[in-house]
Amino acid sequence: MDQKNTIIAIALSMAVLLGWQLFFAPDPPPPAEGPGAAGAASGPVVLPGSAAAPGSGAVIQPAPPQPGQTPPRVIAPEEITLTTGTWEAIFTNEGARLKSFRITAPENFQSRGNLVEPVGDEEHPTPPEWVTMLPYATTFSGRSISLPEGAMFEVVEKGERGVTFRYTDPAGAFTLDKVFTRNPDKPYSFNLDVKVQNTGAAPIGESLQLIIYGYQLPSSEGWSPLNPIPDVSSAVCSVDGDIEHSDLGDAKDQARFSGAIPWGGLFSRYFSMAAIPQGVPLASCQTSTLSQNFIRNALGTADFSVAPGAAQSWSFTTYVGPNRTDDLEAMGAGLEDIIDYGIFAPLCRPIHWLLLFIQPLVGNWGLAIILLTLLLRGLTFPINQRGYKYMEAMRQVQPKMEAIRKQYEGDQLKQNEKIMELYKQEGVSPFGCLPQFVQIPVFFALYRTIYSSAELYHADFALWYTNLTDPDPYYILPVIVTAMMFGQQLLMPTATDNKQMKLMMNLMPLMFGVFTLVMPSALGLYMVTSVGLGILQQYLIRRYYTKKREAEEAKASA
Repeated sequence: MDQKNTIIAIALSMAVLLGWQLFFAPDPPPPAEGPGAAGAASGPVVLPGSAAAPGSGAVIQPAPPQPGQTPPRVIAPEEITLTTGTWEAIFTNEGARLKSFRITAPENFQSRGNLVEPVGDEEHPTPPEWVTMLPYATTFSGRSISLPEGAMFEVVEKGERGVTFRYTDPAGAFTLDKVFTRNPDKPYSFNLDVKVQNTGAAPIGESLQLIIYGYQLPSSEGWSPLNPIPDVSSAVCSVDGDIEHSDLGDAKDQARFSGAIPWGGLFSRYFSMAAIPQGVPLASCQTSTLSQNFIRNALGTADFSVAPGAAQSWSFTTYVGPNRTDDLEAMGAGLEDIIDYGIFAPLCRPIHWLLLFIQPLVGNWGLAIILLTLLLRGLTFPINQRGYKYMEAMRQVQPKMEAIRKQYEGDQLKQNEKIMELYKQEGVSPFGCLPQFVQIPVFFALYRTIYSSAELYHADFALWYTNLTDPDPYYILPVIVTAMMFGQQLLMPTATDNKQMKLMMNLMPLMFGVFTLVMPSALGLYMVTSVGLGILQQYLIRRYYTKKREAEEAKASA
């Protein structure tokens, strides 16, 4: 009987519990739907005060699971290496960015090392915060998509050809895929494909921002007499056919350009980094600074809107490599215009073409510079010849001019009148040297071309000149330039009573010697060749006029 009563009591209790669950218990939470829910279960969520700094190597801690939920999976930092015959790149899943890019061929560019890492010096070592500012990061300009630059991505696919990173929004609003693949058709390039999938219930609309960083070494950012063309890093964009360079000062002012932008990136003296959109051009680029001497260039797409369940994709071809014209031209879109020749660009480009034409014929960049200088001196020979003839004629009348100055020492007006009569009598003109000023732009264009040629980076010449972009380690070229320019002064007529002129003429060789001391040895080689040819031309003209005068004197005395 007791057992029967126990069974009845248990049955009644179960009936009461079942009735409570059916009619009075609260509804259970609805099950998660769609891929966004899976992402919420696996994607990291940053707790207040626990976010890891992008690029720091720390793992972002997930939020604690709610009752009935599966604990989210922590994504650890991971690096993937891609290689080709010319480069080796390392990509990190912290922000799905480029962490290292090393050129493996040709050999002269290997010494630069990681192109992503800034170059420091003894006074300003490489700043450690560079690891938080890696290129080809992606963010969005609006509020409907939240994505930190250093957000942790999951590596969903990797192989020899490329790697696919995926970020899943913790709130289930979207997923972002970034696919980096090798570009077999270009020597220093890889492809980047970006895809946003709307996994939420509301439309999302933003502008995608592709971020590229550069670094300006403090010791090279300002002009000085010893640094006439500073090695300035700049954000650069091609906007409606114009090339816009923004240096560190412009970046601090947050310079912004809008229009049809076929490419944008960062430029430095020998190496550049760029992104070229495929299909629709970019719509904006904006520069800023996040840390001292770091430049940030945000390349923005046109605004887009993605409906629930839909997706939006972009494709970019990137360039990370030397500023060699052939390599830049191979990228298309006019990327070769990234090289900044300044106001001398119309002259620099043909001069650079000549340099590239000559070098394969001789197989040595130093010899190519010498031959290029010979060629340009030959092209300007008529102008130089006329100028040197004027100098020699002025030297011939110099004693007569000195006599006039002494005779009319206290009467400047009469002195000038007699000197003009002497010019007319001897057939010389005070403006006879003006044609030589025509070649000054050519001189500066050649100077700028040699200074900006990445082809000379760690290029050999002879003896100890194993890097034509470095100054002469033993100061041989600066000494030769100074001595040769002093020797050239002896061949020029001077106004001996003009102390300021004499001082300037004496200081000029010293000034050029100091310039050559700190400039690339390629420029020193050019200076020695150019000045040497000038001295030879002046000597031959002087010899001709001396023999002519001696013949006239002999004829007159006969």
